[in-house]
Amino acid sequence: MSAGTQYAGSNRPDDGHLCDYPGCRQSINAAFPMCTPHWRHVPELLRKVMFPRKPDDSGYQEALRQAIPAVREVVDKGRKK
Repeated sequence: MSAGTQYAGSNRPDDGHLCDYPGCRQSINAAFPMCTPHWRHVPELLRKVMFPRKPDDSGYQEALRQAIPAVREVVDKGRKK
């Protein structure tokens, strides 16, 4: 683990995964789909489908597919400021 790596909550690399938002390198707890900065922008209805994280579930995959553009819109607006 590099000195700059941070883990959300009580995560450890052996029980986590990387945030499901494309390009994010944040390691997080296996139950969570995304790191906190990305997760907070996922619409509430999609959060209910996406938590806890079930990466092999088709409903999860569809919700993730819908959530990414919603998060990207907010992230892109933040970069333009």
